Amino acid sequence: SDIPLDILDLSKNKISLIPDAISPLQVIELNLCENEISVISESLSKCPRLKVLRLAHNKIQLGEFPLALLESSNISLLTIEGNPLSLKVLQELPAYAKVRNQSLAFI
Repeated sequence: SDIPLDILDLSKNKISLIPDAISPLQVIELNLCENEISVISESLSKCPRLKVLRLAHNKIQLGEFPLALLESSNISLLTIEGNPLSLKVLQELPAYAKVRNQSLAFI
């Protein structure tokens, strides 16, 4: 039988992008901190169990951040510090106001 994987820690692996093929992933927490990620597939928002997404200290810019992560995912904790994309810039987006009311925590 399948053994469920709740936490996947891929930090410090020099990963540069999150591919479209990630959507079937069944983890609750995905740690991608301290990589070289600059491209994030919108399909990450379709990961059904994903609640915690750690993206701190990468190379993510506003144009490469899929707004679906804010608008249509189950994510309740998103870490983005240490990226060219700042929380201040995210707070100016209409999608941010929507998720702020859904108790999404940004760190």
